[in-house]
Amino acid sequence: MADGDRRLMSLIEVDMGARVVAEDHCTGISSYYRQTPTSDDPFADLAAAYLDQAPCARQNPISERVDFSLELARDYRADAVVYAYLKFCPCYGMTKAIYFDRLKQLGIPVLELDLDYSKNDVGQIKTRLEAFFEVARKNKELRHA
Repeated sequence: MADGDRRLMSLIEVDMGARVVAEDHCTGISSYYRQTPTSDDPFADLAAAYLDQAPCARQNPISERVDFSLELARDYRADAVVYAYLKFCPCYGMTKAIYFDRLKQLGIPVLELDLDYSKNDVGQIKTRLEAFFEVARKNKELRHA
């Protein structure tokens, strides 16, 4: 996980007191969910498994990425989603509407955070996270009341 992503995780868990139940960063958990086909040559299978891992979302069809992210949200019963992406990453920036529409269909609130991994935006990010989690908690209370 990139340092900027680690910093965001720390803000969410340590500073906000929220719990990250799953993550789907470019270099995150998705590569561990893949099944490795097996054949008579285990070394070729292992090599293919490593080489076929797409390190960037632009190398996979967007529908697969969205489906995987939503599967994680459902499986881990996420109360909310923080949709964080690098400010200048067109892959996630331009496709966010697809994610947001699908999350809305599931009734999961989502916060968009475009980051640049600098340390100058910590205050702004904390403020946005605090407001988002406060609203998400109230919505959860209303749904369970």
